[in-house]
Amino acid sequence: MTDTEVTSIDFFDPGTALDALIGDWRDLGEYLSTTPGFRAARLHRALEPDTRFTVTDYTLWDSAETAAGALDHPRREAWLDRLGDGIHRGTAVYRTVHDIGPATEREFDGPGVTFMNVFEIAPDAADAFAVGWDTRARFMSTAPGFRHARLHRALDATATFQLVNIAHWDTVAQWRDALDRPTMVAARAQARTVATANPAVYELIAEILGPAA
Repeated sequence: MTDTEVTSIDFFDPGTALDALIGDWRDLGEYLSTTPGFRAARLHRALEPDTRFTVTDYTLWDSAETAAGALDHPRREAWLDRLGDGIHRGTAVYRTVHDIGPATEREFDGPGVTFMNVFEIAPDAADAFAVGWDTRARFMSTAPGFRHARLHRALDATATFQLVNIAHWDTVAQWRDALDRPTMVAARAQARTVATANPAVYELIAEILGPAA
């Protein structure tokens, strides 16, 4: 990860149109992977049906400028117009503000699962919240099955979702066990007093890698 790298994140709720969304996403992603600054794109599906965003994607770019150019591309805008607001729930570009790796270096066994928590929070409260997130994430990193966690902050202060946590775990059970530890139960309750959380566990369903990934 470089100092200029950013992540664009899309939020979807495709309902019964999931297969069509995946196909169109692949076609668009293959095209965008040829544009300057593209590094990798990953599409995820929620494991639980009652998730606010049943599908999300995140794409890594070399810089905010290359991300903006791709996100404003007419081909992408035409695709989003076809989807409509009922399926596409928003996009924002983020910079990583906290990056926590595994407690010990080890080989990962299997694809694992992705935990994402999308936070609605006032921009002026995001800095203090991020400090608390770092403390919670470092505690979580000591649990079995933890792989990696990053907290992303929106570049645009008007974005609905100012902070997004993306973490990777070996299994759903290990993530739940870590979350249910008393220290985390108390910490999460405190966090909910300043931010609205939209947590979910996802599986990877499509991936496109660029030449620099």
